Amino acid sequence: MSDFYQKRLPRGFRSLMFTQFQGAFSDNALRWLVIFPVLASVVLSESDKEGFASHASLLFAVPFLLFSTVGGWMADRFSKRSVMIGVKVGEIAIMLFAAAALWKESQPLQLAAICLMGIHSTIFAPAKYGIMPEVLPPEKLSVGNGILELLTFIGIILGTFAGGWLAETLAGREVWSGILLAVLAGVGVITSLGISKVPAADPTKKFNWNILGEIWSNLRVMKTDTDLWRANWGHT
Repeated sequence: MSDFYQKRLPRGFRSLMFTQFQGAFSDNALRWLVIFPVLASVVLSESDKEGFASHASLLFAVPFLLFSTVGGWMADRFSKRSVMIGVKVGEIAIMLFAAAALWKESQPLQLAAICLMGIHSTIFAPAKYGIMPEVLPPEKLSVGNGILELLTFIGIILGTFAGGWLAETLAGREVWSGILLAVLAGVGVITSLGISKVPAADPTKKFNWNILGEIWSNLRVMKTDTDLWRANWGHT
C-alpha cells in the first residue's frame, strides 16, 4: 500500500490527503463535543435537545450556502495552496476560541465556534477540489478523488466518535478538548505546507459583492450543462 501511494500519488497530493482528513476529523469532533453533553443532559427536555442539535448542524451548514462563491473567488484569485494554508492557520484561532467557549460553558459561543468552522470548511472546499487537476495527471484524477472522499468520510466517522468520547472523558475539563483540537489544527498547518505549489488561476479576478446574484448566476451556468447539473444535485 505504501508503495502504491509513493509511486502513483505525488507528494503534494498526499499532503492534501492528510490535511483534508484532519479538517474533516476536527470539524465533526468539535460539533459533537458541543452537542453530546446537551444530548446527555437529564435536565433538558427531548425537544430542547433536538432543537439544540438542529441549530448546531444548521449553523455549520448555512455558511456553505452563503459563502461558497467567496471560497470559489479566493481559489481563483490566489494560489489554492495559499488559501488552504491560510484557512488552516485560521483554524488554530477558531479552535482556541472554541476552547475558551468550552471553558466558559457558553453555549452561544460554542455555537459561534461551530459556525466559524463551517465558514472555514466552506472557504477550504473550492481550493481543495480545484487544486486536484493541477497536482494530479488526468489518469490519476478519479483515483485521487476517490481516496480524498474516502478519507473525508473516515474523518467524519472518527471525528464524531472522538467528539463524544472527549465530551464524556473530559467532562468538566472540556477546555482541554478545545486545546487538543487547536494542536491538531497546528498539525494541519504543517501538512498543508507540503501541498504542491500552484499559481493563481485568475489573479485579476474581481470580487462580486452581490453574493446571492453570484450564486444564481452560477446555477444558471451549471444548468446549461446537463451532466454538471445532475452531478451537482447528486453531490448535494
